[in-house]
Amino acid sequence: MPTIIPYARLSTFYFFYFAALGAFVPFWPVFLKSEIGFSAIHIGQLMAIFMVSKVIAPLVLGWLVDHYGKRLSVIRWASILTVICFSGIFIKQDFWWIALITFLFGFFWNASLPQFEALTLNHLQGNINKYSLVRLWGSIGFIVLVAGLPPILNIVSFDWYINIVLLLFIGITLSSYLVSDKNHASHEQEHGHIIHVLKHPIVIALLFACILQQGSHGVYYTF
Repeated sequence: MPTIIPYARLSTFYFFYFAALGAFVPFWPVFLKSEIGFSAIHIGQLMAIFMVSKVIAPLVLGWLVDHYGKRLSVIRWASILTVICFSGIFIKQDFWWIALITFLFGFFWNASLPQFEALTLNHLQGNINKYSLVRLWGSIGFIVLVAGLPPILNIVSFDWYINIVLLLFIGITLSSYLVSDKNHASHEQEHGHIIHVLKHPIVIALLFACILQQGSHGVYYTF
């Protein structure tokens, strides 16, 4: 009997995740400048903190899942903690406080996607070619928010911005409960040191390309 792939449920998570990204990346610096009054230096520092969390989080949670399993529980808790940490923006809005909550909500938000990608591939199994049909909804969510949020904010004022982002994070959390877990193999033993992998020319070239890509994103999205 063929395995039924939960396209709609998987796609819903991608939609909300990248819709939140579409609301955050272009408009978060605008919010920091127009509503809080931060300088370009402070905005750049906060976006750098967010990117640091993006580097650290997948490594930490990936290691936990590889060794202890329970991938879906990790995704759900990461999503819940994203909502809780981002809610700190309502408490106060000085630089160091926002720097702290940026790292915290960025850590848990960035940690959930790689694990959900792995979960999606587990569900697809031999139908990897159908991944694009699921991931497509992430792009749709991003486009909808990037194009649709400015008219909404023009109507309700920019004060509603953080409420909208919070609702999208809640959407990510709720959508994670629509998906069932899919078994995967845990590590039983080590398979070589990471340094040996990093010495491969192909890996070096890939990392260099990724550095250039992320560097261009830093300038483009922040300023």
